[in-house]
Amino acid sequence: MDILVLSREFPPYVMGGISYHLCNLYNQIAEQGHKVTVLAGKCPQSWNSLTDRIHPSIEVKPVQFGFRKGYYLLYPLALKNYLRNFDTRPYDIVSCHTPIPFRVNDLPIVTKYHDCTVETHQYMGENLSTIEKIGDRILHPIRKRIDRKSLLSTDFAIFNSGVNKTGWLSNYNIDLQHRIIHNGVDTNLFYPEQSANQEYVVFVGSTSQKGLNSVLDYADKFTRPVHIVGNVDVEHDNVTSHGRVSQDELRRIYSAAAVTIHPAKFESFGNVVLESLACGTPVVTTKECGASEILSDSTGVVSNNLDQAIETAVEYNAVDCVSTASMFTWDKVAQETIELFQDVAG
Repeated sequence: MDILVLSREFPPYVMGGISYHLCNLYNQIAEQGHKVTVLAGKCPQSWNSLTDRIHPSIEVKPVQFGFRKGYYLLYPLALKNYLRNFDTRPYDIVSCHTPIPFRVNDLPIVTKYHDCTVETHQYMGENLSTIEKIGDRILHPIRKRIDRKSLLSTDFAIFNSGVNKTGWLSNYNIDLQHRIIHNGVDTNLFYPEQSANQEYVVFVGSTSQKGLNSVLDYADKFTRPVHIVGNVDVEHDNVTSHGRVSQDELRRIYSAAAVTIHPAKFESFGNVVLESLACGTPVVTTKECGASEILSDSTGVVSNNLDQAIETAVEYNAVDCVSTASMFTWDKVAQETIELFQDVAG
């Protein structure tokens, strides 16, 4: 197939974690012999990264737009202008990874919804300045209109979890064809390391949305050591803050931990769950985390009671965790995605 990918970011124009997802997914799709062209957003806040990890057959064309924080409005506007002089006739299908509120000529469109802003918006104001909060109050209704038009413009929706699907479809009350395809994990990066197992639990994140407040509350009340990875510096006798770490170092932290905890208030998926399982470490999370859907009774506990859930999960074995993660490798995610593309394109 000839696939035209539309996304606010794609390596080497990186703005966040979605670039890793897209790089892994489309590398596998290209490896299967499909032609991939990406119209990738590029703004002053993009940084050049992952260049050496892009499959050599993938063609990436930059679409310049003004500013990162307004990508949901500025990228579609810049894209629409770019498409006026772009020949779409060679392509079989359009794959969107940013909500696009318009059709692309007569091509079938599949949109993958990675997060649900209408659900996460309540947490976004935590680190905004007063001016940014005023701007957000003005722009958020515009973003909701763009999201609604995207749902009406796409032929098929992919959601990365049932949690995410429910957030979108219930808030916008739109009935459309859809499928859940969970995220993948790179088992070349995340795998069990031979290390002395320790008694600590690890939390990867830095916001209350991902559960930081619950983690600190646990650290106050219980003696099991807590390690935190993320852009946050916590001064607490029972907490070790690692800050941002490389993926190699993260693999070592996962592998040595007793349990990974992710008490999210809302998370469309939660890649840390799969990464931890791939390293052989069980997980405790909440039903508000999309990745809770992949856990079994021998790989994790879904509960808001951290203490009780942790003491249950420490008894689970690494073999079952790794086995579950192996069901979600990127080649399998890519194969399921391509089969869907072929069905939609006819």
